[in-house]
Amino acid sequence: MACGKLALVDGLIGAMLTDVDGARERLQKCLLCGSCEANCPFGGELSHIFLKARTILTGYAGLSLLKKVIFRGLLSRPKLFDRLLEWGAHFQGMFTRKANETVGTSCAAIASPLIGGRHFSKLADKPFHKVVKKLSTPAGKSGLRAAIFTGCVIDKVFP
Repeated sequence: MACGKLALVDGLIGAMLTDVDGARERLQKCLLCGSCEANCPFGGELSHIFLKARTILTGYAGLSLLKKVIFRGLLSRPKLFDRLLEWGAHFQGMFTRKANETVGTSCAAIASPLIGGRHFSKLADKPFHKVVKKLSTPAGKSGLRAAIFTGCVIDKVFP
């Protein structure tokens, strides 16, 4: 007996041929948090299966124009990405509104294809890389025992 997630992926394979956008929408609803995998009584690698299904769907249907712009135009140019998000932090108040005081999330004040109806954390006023300067010392010479890789979320949202 297949679990619900695997049955969903199996159904999406057929849907991919007739309704690509519907299949993509359903696959994107999975957050890839791993809770189904952790609780799977069969020990299935469900996150891997969902990633593979997304890869197959993207290979079949291609990326949307918006994702092409983001992945190929912005993320491949880190300095441009940094500059745009710094500007975005200054002007985000015009396009967002508080959604949840307790959690501190916001949502788009106008309809947005980028965000949809999702709640999100606003961009930080000043990114981490502007607050803490880069430390560059040869390996083993600094005496430090730990390091942090900030990535884009810590740098841009939670410095």
